[in-house]
Amino acid sequence: MLDTSITMNPDVAPQQIIKTVQLAEALNIDSCYIADQGFTLDLYVTLTAVACNTKRIRLGPGVTHPYTRHPVVTAVSIASLDQFSGGRAFLGIGAGGSRSLVPMQIARSKPVQMARETVEIARLLWKGEPVTYAGEFYKLAEARIGFPCRKDIEIHWAARGPKMLELGGALADVNLLHAIPRFELANVVATVRRGAEKAGRTTKLQYAAMLVYDDASRAIARARTVYRLVDSSDEVKAKLGLTAEKLAEMRRLVTTSGPNSAAFLVSDEILSHYVIEGDAADCAGQIRQLIADHGLTGITVEVPDPANAEKLLSFAADVLSRL
Repeated sequence: MLDTSITMNPDVAPQQIIKTVQLAEALNIDSCYIADQGFTLDLYVTLTAVACNTKRIRLGPGVTHPYTRHPVVTAVSIASLDQFSGGRAFLGIGAGGSRSLVPMQIARSKPVQMARETVEIARLLWKGEPVTYAGEFYKLAEARIGFPCRKDIEIHWAARGPKMLELGGALADVNLLHAIPRFELANVVATVRRGAEKAGRTTKLQYAAMLVYDDASRAIARARTVYRLVDSSDEVKAKLGLTAEKLAEMRRLVTTSGPNSAAFLVSDEILSHYVIEGDAADCAGQIRQLIADHGLTGITVEVPDPANAEKLLSFAADVLSRL
């Protein structure tokens, strides 16, 4: 059974976010990821409001990171969300992106180890017992969550670098393959599976699809691709032919004016590696091929504009129904 989900930023009115998730739930989408961007609506306030206005859909960060929230704060927040939602929460974790870390002037130091410690601490705390922990970055002494927790809350992992990808295979229940150009997907999946095999476990593979079906959705996709380009690995940048000068201009425009101002720097050729484009049948065919080629277990649909999500979600439901 294919797992389905949506992912979006909490950067519109709260009522619109709730309405969008309610619509996804009505369309039988399984899960919803909401991003932790630092300067938008607070992740956990938003997730709790959504939880109190939905019944079935699973909810979690898409994704949070170790740099602006202590792992104990994250673990308690997810366990609290799980209480408010009636057992529908999961923890999505990653290395953190430039949209929050650059304005805060926080260096992304040793993300592999910091993300590892966050997951280890959360899982220990969710057991409901006192935790003493000595990591490289975080230390606990007899720490204990003061309310009942579900021990088997899922860990969802998003990464692009090889070390983070391999650790995701070793630690996570679900690996969210987000903002990855399709020419890298085979390497990414192999790296995740290598980590899982070394750890003697299995992990699900959730592919995030950016759907393009008209001029408006193409323009939005072009702007969103700017962020994934500036945060890409050097290898991906080289394969896309991105020069240092072009990337510097992207960063400057994003920082001063936002991603729309830098969208013109994303060529059609570059965009084609990041989107699923066509009518519902075409998009379903492309996704079906990706599932067959890479053993994907789930599809996540990006919702770039929750304020105007009805058309996208209707189209996405049509695509998903064909898989």
